[in-house]
Amino acid sequence: ICLPAQYDETYYGELACMFSNLKNTKGKKIVVLGNSNVAFGVDSALAERLLNEAGEEYSVCNFGLYGAIGTKAMCALALDYINSEDIVIFTPELYEQSLSTYFSAEELWYALDSDLSMYKHFSSQSKQALAGNYFKYTSKKLALYKSGKKAEPSGIYAKSSFDEHCDLKNYPRPNNVMTNGADMNNPITLDGGLFSEDFVSYINDYATSLAKKGANMYYSFAPMNAY
Repeated sequence: ICLPAQYDETYYGELACMFSNLKNTKGKKIVVLGNSNVAFGVDSALAERLLNEAGEEYSVCNFGLYGAIGTKAMCALALDYINSEDIVIFTPELYEQSLSTYFSAEELWYALDSDLSMYKHFSSQSKQALAGNYFKYTSKKLALYKSGKKAEPSGIYAKSSFDEHCDLKNYPRPNNVMTNGADMNNPITLDGGLFSEDFVSYINDYATSLAKKGANMYYSFAPMNAY
């Protein structure tokens, strides 16, 4: 739909910046690939400085936004811009949905709204899912445009919360403290059953594709509380 972006000021709007940063970064890269744990948890500037001090010349690209979009979508968008000698640190959240081939076309449209060129990087199967949700997305977008008011961000979940490195660092969180150091309402489990078989197959094939390009992929657990 030929209308100005309507979701670009929301949290979804940061995907276009992450994509542009990855696409335009020259030289060797470390791509941290995952979900919102990456958006909230990675300090790219600090990582680059420490690497430089150790004599390693790498740019660090934050490429994790939102688990509701689906891990598979982030992998697909990154693939074409990972090159020889690049390192991919794959660190999905320890959550059943993130460890599956779940793909939300509805959520993804809101993120694609800021840069529709990202659409071409998806498989035919994913494009079919996007096509099935296109009318719903365009209807909402048109309604926003007619109202003269774009989709509004919600608190920390805003594009403005991200810095120039695509790290979520522009929003103070003084009260973001877990009682006794753990969220007892959302306990972490290390049960291998969280990983769906199709997800394991997809990620292994993805790692093979990267290896053929001369890149290396490593699995990392997301940070977790001591409990």
